[in-house]
Amino acid sequence: MNLDEILVGSLALMFSVISGSIGLGPWNAPYQLRTFQSVTRRYGRKAARLVWLLISLAFLAMGLAVLLGLRPSYAVTSTGRLGVAHWCGATKVGLRKDQLAISEVG
Repeated sequence: MNLDEILVGSLALMFSVISGSIGLGPWNAPYQLRTFQSVTRRYGRKAARLVWLLISLAFLAMGLAVLLGLRPSYAVTSTGRLGVAHWCGATKVGLRKDQLAISEVG
């Protein structure tokens, strides 16, 4: 597992906890967002809470999928790819080919 996968999965789980606590907690400020104001006006506060909880479940599912390494069958993990410097043509800005090894991610 790459460090970027751990970062993305952890952030998704953190957002899941935050949105879940908004859906279950007593706070009023998150419901002042325009989308949630319209949901509250049209369907009531319980429906707006349900939307927050659905968002929380989506973040939870995404975070767990990333951390468990679940991928579609056509996706492959990158084990030794070159960084952005290689794809941006780093040799054009004065770096030699042997210096590109610094930007390897693995």
